[in-house]
Parts: sequence; C-alpha cells; structure tokens
Amino acid sequence: SRFSISAYDGSLDVTLADLTLSANAVLTSASALCEELRNSRVEPCHVAYRLYVDDVAGVGGQILARAGVDPEPVKKELEGLVNGLTVVQAAFGGRGVTFSQSFVELMKSARKEQRLGRDKVIGLDHIALACADESIESLEILSTLGLGVADVRPAVEKLKGSAQVVLSPRPSPEDGAESESSAGEQLAQLASDDADDDSLYEDY
Repeated sequence: SRFSISAYDGSLDVTLADLTLSANAVLTSASALCEELRNSRVEPCHVAYRLYVDDVAGVGGQILARAGVDPEPVKKELEGLVNGLTVVQAAFGGRGVTFSQSFVELMKSARKEQRLGRDKVIGLDHIALACADESIESLEILSTLGLGVADVRPAVEKLKGSAQVVLSPRPSPEDGAESESSAGEQLAQLASDDADDDSLYEDY
C-alpha cells in the first residue's frame, strides 16, 4: 500500500507525489513497523531499520556492501534503537500514526539532498544520506559504524552510476519548476490514477 498518514506532530514539506516508488515503500514499511511495535510515533530509526536491516527495497544491502560496512553491527544498533522506543498501551484505533520531530528533520534532510542533486523526487539515495546525517537525533550512532555522510555518499554515487540501480531520476528541461507543498501540509494519499501510473516514478 501507499504511504499515507491521518495525523502527525510537527511539519513536513513533502507530499507522496515527491517520492519514488521505493522511497515510498520504505516509508510505508517504517510506518507499519511503528504500528506493529505499538510505538507512539514514527522515528528515524524505523526508517533506517527498514532500509538496512529488512532491506525492504533491496538497496540498503548494496549501500552497506559498497561502503564496506559489516551489516551485523548495524543490525544490532538499529534493533537496540527500535526496541528501546516507547510502547503505547492504547491501540491506534484507525487514527493512523504520527511523525516525530526527528522524523520531520530526517525528511527535510532528504529534501535538501534531493535539491542538491537536482533530482525531481526524493529517492532512497536521499533517504540514505539523510539517515547518515549526524544532526538527526538517535541516528548519529551510524556514523561510528561507517555509515556517515562521507561514507554513504560515495556508495550511493557508485550505485547511481551503475547500470544496475537507478536511485533517483534526473530532471529534464520540460519538467518545469518543482512543485512543493507548504510546510505543515498533511500528507495525503495519492490519487488513484496517479497511484496506478508507475511511469511517474523510477524504481528507486
């Protein structure tokens, strides 16, 4: 299913239309993990866990390999972060999950990377680089495991330069100006016609 949310804390300046299919899949999976573990909010560690431990999109493992990082310590640290989150007693009751402020900062960092790369949408390369951002609360531990920005950037560039993986599509002149939602706009589910049109997105 597509990543959607009915309520959240903080502001977020991206919509679902700004994500590649695989970025969407990782965020959807992170949201599901939050609900599964009955955590109060979606945190950056949910995203990093789905990216690197569960390797939902089949890219996290490639990043680890190209960065020369042993996956076991990464798994251990991320499991510790996820298992250490607050568990809420009440069920979500259909109201959806909420985003923590740290998650908001993670996505803002991903948006920044997307703009620096002049890419049309936020891809897994941008999310991986955001997870490597040491300013993101709780994920600074990843830099000590070889997943800092200086480590991840060359790895994702190698992937983007290979014929095997396209992490983010590049803009073409006819694409025009990038559309953005205002800060604080609630994420909405993609329109059904867009949701069925995979031509709008690259794989990653």
